[in-house]
Amino acid sequence: MKNLKEVARTTNDYTILYVEDDIESAKIIIEYLSSLFREVVFAENGEQGLGLYKQMNFDIVLTDINMPVMGGLDMSAEIKKINNSQSIIIISAYSDIKLFISSIQLSIDGYIIKPINFDDMNNLLYKVGKKIENFRQNEKNEKELKKFVEKMSQKNTELAQYREILDNVAVVSITDKNGVITYVNDYFCEVSGYFKEELIGSNHNILSHKDTPKNIYKNLWETIQNGNVWTGTLKNRTKEGETYFGKTIIMPIYDDDHEKINEYISVKFLTTQEEKEKRNFKKKVINNYQELRKNDYELNKKNKYLEKTIEKLNLEELHKNTTISQISEKNKKLLSQITFYESEARKKDLKFIKSFEATRATLVKTTDLYKKTLVKNESIQEENTFIKKDNRLKNIEIEKLNERISKQSSMIAQLEKS
Repeated sequence: MKNLKEVARTTNDYTILYVEDDIESAKIIIEYLSSLFREVVFAENGEQGLGLYKQMNFDIVLTDINMPVMGGLDMSAEIKKINNSQSIIIISAYSDIKLFISSIQLSIDGYIIKPINFDDMNNLLYKVGKKIENFRQNEKNEKELKKFVEKMSQKNTELAQYREILDNVAVVSITDKNGVITYVNDYFCEVSGYFKEELIGSNHNILSHKDTPKNIYKNLWETIQNGNVWTGTLKNRTKEGETYFGKTIIMPIYDDDHEKINEYISVKFLTTQEEKEKRNFKKKVINNYQELRKNDYELNKKNKYLEKTIEKLNLEELHKNTTISQISEKNKKLLSQITFYESEARKKDLKFIKSFEATRATLVKTTDLYKKTLVKNESIQEENTFIKKDNRLKNIEIEKLNERISKQSSMIAQLEKS
């Protein structure tokens, strides 16, 4: 048996619509309800009660059955059309089986026989109040679940984007605790020369290079097994025995409780010796070009100086009445010097041309690599299409889960009614 305090703790924030044509009886019930509910709204018949219901929201509707203009059952039927989940309690002076059947068909929450037993009324209001509380909690849970599903879907989309970006620029692999490969991306296969079928199930040391000191691998394993991230440059070898370098990041992946390490993920950014040589070669070409420009400037400066010197000498010799043959001899020496400097300038030009041709060959190789990258991007786009399709299937599964949750909520509501 529920006392007024227990009922009030459940219903004190609710509003109730009370419909009764007997004004004297209504005064007693209104005073009783006012001690339990935040707001009590009164109507004298079903038509008036239905009009109020269309204007306001009520948590509970309490109504007599037999009233003028419109009875309680007819009003309840109209209310259920507006809101099928509305909680309704019927009050009647009759215990007619037909009335009970009609009430059941309308999914009425409770039935009170006049004269009212307030202990029974307390129990019924407490039960209906708890039902509303549970219903609202279920609605809240469903909204939170929907937000969670939307958030997870957004996270999955973001992760797919990050993975797409990472797969375009890095060599990625995942191993179990013992270093056995469980996943590699396409770029990993392209760089290593192995097929995925050859790598999955193999130990990661299949790529180890004999030149790499053992203490590096020892330090690497100690670091990640202790739950820390290892970073450094590793020298690896391809299936054909060729060498490649990579700035590598290896980190542990924990279980859901973040207590036990399940896997290790490795992300490698290539820094091959060939790439280093290309960068050094480009720097060398630029330096050579700048040196040639500097030499040309110096040579031109010297030529101008020699030309001025010749003019000056000619004028001086003429002024001193020197012979033409003497002047001619000096001019020959000066011209010889000019020829030497011009020869040196041509050698520098030839050297620059050779450097330029080598650079052009490098650009051709780079163009070929770019074409290969385009082919790879097409493959990645196909994989993206597959991932999007997989995400759609996951969303369908989530919708099915929501439907099951909704059905379970309905079953809970039906059980509470019973």
